[in-house]
Amino acid sequence: MKSSQALNKKLFEEEKPKGLVINDSENVLFYSVEDIKNKVIQGDAFKVLKKIPQETFDKAGGESQ
Repeated sequence: MKSSQALNKKLFEEEKPKGLVINDSENVLFYSVEDIKNKVIQGDAFKVLKKIPQETFDKAGGESQ
């Protein structure tokens, strides 16, 4: 695990919510899919979206097969 990932995990664990709501913090650099699955993130949407991996989202319009 990279040092920035380890630091981020430690910071997130310290502030980890007990319930369904996560209060975004400037200390948390990114959220993994497992961290936020079935949760609500309270914070500035533009800042929070930058902290979530792109592969989490569907592509606009979907893909034709």
